[in-house]
Amino acid sequence: MNDSVSTFPIEREFTRVQKDDIELGWFSISHNFIIDKNQRRKNYGKWFCIYANGKKIFRLLKFSPNLKYIKGDEQIALDWLGHITLNGFEPDNEKMRLNYLIRPARFYEIIIANINHPNQGLRAAYRLAILSLILSILFFLN
Repeated sequence: MNDSVSTFPIEREFTRVQKDDIELGWFSISHNFIIDKNQRRKNYGKWFCIYANGKKIFRLLKFSPNLKYIKGDEQIALDWLGHITLNGFEPDNEKMRLNYLIRPARFYEIIIANINHPNQGLRAAYRLAILSLILSILFFLN
């Protein structure tokens, strides 16, 4: 186990592992990054910004006790679309180990993340909700 317990932002070199239970739009890191159970619970399911190779994506956080948290061998489970986006969509650049910066998403980034959610069904639902909100506001202004 690593000596230093991190809080966000986390900047480390992670190895991407493929997990079948990672849904589109989510990522997972070891629960050991945040020892305090209450802090883990507060961060679970929140939007985070993930940077690597000059690219950024937004994903929702899960914690997994099965991922490694050993200095120099930390693991991250990231959906395939997020992985290829951070690799620049280059077919010859499918590195499994990247230097990631993970930080909580800002308020305006959460709105952007929801509108551009990688899951098409959720993306459509969020866009319809915003359209409904705008139309409701316009109705009450008239």
